[in-house]
Amino acid sequence: MSDISTILANLRRPRLLIRAARHGIQDYRRDRDLRRLINAVSPPLPRGGTGPSSRCRGTG
Repeated sequence: MSDISTILANLRRPRLLIRAARHGIQDYRRDRDLRRLINAVSPPLPRGGTGPSSRCRGTG
């Protein structure tokens, strides 16, 4: 059975979806947006994350 990273790497995504994701990542702030979406005081750490240095941010 394939691991999740291989499955995700092999997905075919529509071009419009990719463009929208790239556009949205510019203004995304996990601490602000996730807290608002889940109605929490502070958002949970990402799985396997250790804090702000492990944020999922676009690198360009």
